Amino acid sequence: MKAEDAKKKLVDLAKGEVGYHEGANNWNKYAEDPRIAELYGWNVQNQPWCCTFVNWCFLQAFGDIGAQMTYGGSAACANQAALYRKGNAFYTSKPEAGDQIFFYSGGGINHTGIVVEVNGSAIRTVEGNYSDKVSLCSYQIGNSVIAGYGRPNWNLLVEDWEKPWVVVQNGQIVNSSEWKQEEEQGKPVTVQSKENHEWKPPLLKYAPDDYYEAVKLLQALLNVRGFDSGKADGYYGPKTVAAVNRAKRFYVLECDGTCDGNLWGKLRWGDVK
Repeated sequence: MKAEDAKKKLVDLAKGEVGYHEGANNWNKYAEDPRIAELYGWNVQNQPWCCTFVNWCFLQAFGDIGAQMTYGGSAACANQAALYRKGNAFYTSKPEAGDQIFFYSGGGINHTGIVVEVNGSAIRTVEGNYSDKVSLCSYQIGNSVIAGYGRPNWNLLVEDWEKPWVVVQNGQIVNSSEWKQEEEQGKPVTVQSKENHEWKPPLLKYAPDDYYEAVKLLQALLNVRGFDSGKADGYYGPKTVAAVNRAKRFYVLECDGTCDGNLWGKLRWGDVK
């Protein structure tokens, strides 16, 4: 997937949520998603949910790798901003569509959203928990309420063939003019790709009596997509096997009871039942 395609996917998803209104006592569907509890390690239902909305959008658009793109996940805006800073991906100017925007409120960074459009000196955002709903908002760049922008690591989604290639000679990277000169002289030159952050799927088969974090995530995704696997407990038992086979039948895959890369991709990338 190209970075621009990924940004559009995220932006379109966020815009599609505009108008969603919370229930009583801050209840919201985003905190109800088991992937959120898995990400945070606790149930954040009935809490302020602007940051949870952003994290949900990344998980919904890109699967479990979405949490890596934002350098982790937190229900607290200030903590999530700190994760971007730690990853050297926090900026105070030049926002881009797809950035996570952070706002000052109540004496600190206490609100967040997603930048969906940059037009000259103006930006538009989609923000959860704004007036108790998901709202489309507008700001001027440089507004004093804006604390900064977290730049997601889009490179995690880029396929190998889309990544730039470099030339290495005797273990050293050389520029194109140098290596072409060396090649013309008949000297050995090798080509290799830059560091690859390609996501790798979990094990395809699991022992039913052993606990796996990957199985817990698989069960959560199965449940979200409508293939009931019961409680997401991390054990690849009969109910999970049955859910996997139901999903595979739906996606026209071989029903062998295992979670292969094809099924994992269908569940992660948002093919909905």
